Amino acid sequence: MTETGTYVYAIARGPDSPDPSGLEGVAGTPVRTVEHAGLVAYVSAVPLDRFGEEPLRRSLEDLDWVADTARAHHRVVEAVSEAVATAPVRLVTVYTGEEQVSALLERRHDDFAEVLSRVAGRREWGVKAYAGQTAGPPSPGGQEEGGESPGTAYLRRRQASLHDRDEAWR
Repeated sequence: MTETGTYVYAIARGPDSPDPSGLEGVAGTPVRTVEHAGLVAYVSAVPLDRFGEEPLRRSLEDLDWVADTARAHHRVVEAVSEAVATAPVRLVTVYTGEEQVSALLERRHDDFAEVLSRVAGRREWGVKAYAGQTAGPPSPGGQEEGGESPGTAYLRRRQASLHDRDEAWR
C-alpha cells in the first residue's frame, strides 16, 4: 500500500463551511475536511510517491504537471470561496497527516481568523495587463503561439527568466 500525505487547499471558518462531497482535488483525489478550533481545512489524501519531497522536486520542473496541479488546486479554492470567506494555502502544501493539519489550525488559529475576517464579504479579481507587447493579444480559445495555454506560456517564460537569472549570477 502506498503511503499518503495530506494535501491542504484552503482554510475556512467551521460553522458555515460547505460540504466538499463530490469535489475533486489534485491527482483526482476526493476532497474532505479537517476541523479543529473552529476552523476547517479542505484537504485530500495524496500518494507520497508523487507528492513527497523528492518526487515534488522533480514534478515542479514539469510545466504541464504544475499547470494541471495548479488548476485542480484553484478549482477547490474557488469552490470553497464561492460559499464562505477562504484563506487559500500555497500550492503543493503537503503534511504527513490530519494530526499535523490540526496542529497547524491550532498553532495559527489567530492568523487564520484575522485573514478570514479581512476577506469576508470581498471577492478576488484577477487582472492581466500587457505592456510593451509586440505580438497581438492572445488568440481566441486562450491559446498562445505554439498552442500553449496562457498559464503554460507564463510558466515557461518564468522558468526561462529564473534560468537566465541563475546563469547571470554564475
